[in-house]
Amino acid sequence: MRYYFNVKDGAIHLDFEGLDLDDLASVRQEAIKSAGEMLSGSGDHIWAGEPWRMWVTDGPGGGG
Repeated sequence: MRYYFNVKDGAIHLDFEGLDLDDLASVRQEAIKSAGEMLSGSGDHIWAGEPWRMWVTDGPGGGG
């Protein structure tokens, strides 16, 4: 099944490409890995006062 990893960090970044993953355990692992990579590369942006949020859907563009 294809899953989409969307992010809000002051702006909304919707995933229209997604990833094919086998099960929810794989989805959780990918979400943790992706969030870590995004946060570690964010520099001072993460401290700008905006909440950071990732949500995973089974439909593109934040729906599903």
